[in-house]
Amino acid sequence: MDDHQIVVTNHSEFSGSNDKTGSSGTQDASKNSETLNENEDPWKIIITNLLSQGHKGPEIITILRKTHNYKILLSTLAGSGKIWGLQLSDLPKRPKPAIQASIVSLHSKVLQLKEIQDILLKETRVNVSV
Repeated sequence: MDDHQIVVTNHSEFSGSNDKTGSSGTQDASKNSETLNENEDPWKIIITNLLSQGHKGPEIITILRKTHNYKILLSTLAGSGKIWGLQLSDLPKRPKPAIQASIVSLHSKVLQLKEIQDILLKETRVNVSV
């Protein structure tokens, strides 16, 4: 498959009971191309559609990989969003350096997830949830 070829499908692993009838994680990009410049990046169209459907950064990456066989890093997605003027405020922000250091330190001690969460809450007052 060509790396730049876009494959659109009505299948979505993210459909649920609150979805509108006939909706899916991805919509046919050609439906929206009428309103967009034909020279516009097709990935922008797809990502914009996913954002408008309420999908968040990590979920968009999963949809792009599974549905379109397109791999993109979270940082690249965020950078593309800035270039395109999209609001990707849902992308996770890096923790403060002190919190990052605590996470790395606790992880290296091979603690259970619950133990790490409890220690982080006690030491940094950050409630970490998965």
